[in-house]
Amino acid sequence: MGSRMLQLAARTDAAIAQYIASRGIPDAIATSDWNTVTELAYLDDATVAVRNREEPDASIGVRAMTEKEQLWLQSSVSAEQIRSAMLWEPEKVVADFARVYTITRKLLTVLPEHDPNTSGYYDGFVTRPARGAIAADFGGDIDVTGEVVVWIDPQGPASGRIDIGDIVTNRTLCPSSNGNASSAQCRQLTLVRRKVERQTQIELESLPIHVEVGLSDAPYANAWVIITPETRRLLVSTGMLGIIRNDDELAFVIGHELGHLLPARDIYPRPATSQGFLGSIAATFSPRSRHDQEMEADCFALHLMYAAGYKAESASVVISRLATMVEADSYNLTHPPGPVRIAAMKATLAELGRGTGNMNTAEN
Repeated sequence: MGSRMLQLAARTDAAIAQYIASRGIPDAIATSDWNTVTELAYLDDATVAVRNREEPDASIGVRAMTEKEQLWLQSSVSAEQIRSAMLWEPEKVVADFARVYTITRKLLTVLPEHDPNTSGYYDGFVTRPARGAIAADFGGDIDVTGEVVVWIDPQGPASGRIDIGDIVTNRTLCPSSNGNASSAQCRQLTLVRRKVERQTQIELESLPIHVEVGLSDAPYANAWVIITPETRRLLVSTGMLGIIRNDDELAFVIGHELGHLLPARDIYPRPATSQGFLGSIAATFSPRSRHDQEMEADCFALHLMYAAGYKAESASVVISRLATMVEADSYNLTHPPGPVRIAAMKATLAELGRGTGNMNTAEN
């Protein structure tokens, strides 16, 4: 099962190759998204060898095979069913990433400039570490160290400059005519394709803030942000993507997280009858409860959706759906009750001029 994946794993990972040489050919191989984890299943003793490249020592551990796994491997399923269930689907993963990436960019472009210290740039392409199997899936060289291009925004600055499967081995500021580094908005890339190296330059698109966007393969519906002195990251779980039914709903989820990401200050004028939109707290910098922060993030998301042309009415559908899927106790500790959030959304939408605020919480 998964013979191509097994061959690539053995060719590109010395630890996997050594383990297979000593233990034997496994009955099945499975990989996580982006090949960070590889599992080798052996039915003879019902064990699974696990190689996690994100752990410090990245050694191979062994766990017991679950009863469900044993039954599944012993069943008479077709080879295609086995492949689709055990091997990662690069096309789907990239499509999910591209969806989150492009919606985030669209929301960010409607933000006004507010703090030059937090501004960012958009290069219009996504790369992943060029581990052998990943590079091969996208037509790249499997023995070149770097990052393989897995997605290019057809409307972005990299379109026509690079190709899917190119291996990026170096990124620098573009040199100026006098040899000094030029504007931070220009990047020079060193690319490798079929052992041939070339250089290209990309003029980056300016964005009001810098945000790194990523996917988590967590099965539960969630999205969150990570803020450090060095970066701002926005992550959406595959579980969340599984319950989101259209781009309008995803725009609310992403817009809400951007509301947590940005500094507490006026980004938009505060609606006259609302409880404030990030700015009412900024004047005093008084402590806010977690419920206050969630309400402000909701309001922020509606403003972004409205400005970017998304159907802001979809927000209430997401809130209603999530309320039925999460554990009530933990969810209510950090989030206001659904009806309270939806009522605040109605007032915000009415003030934005999106109808009368009659938001329908029924599923479409």
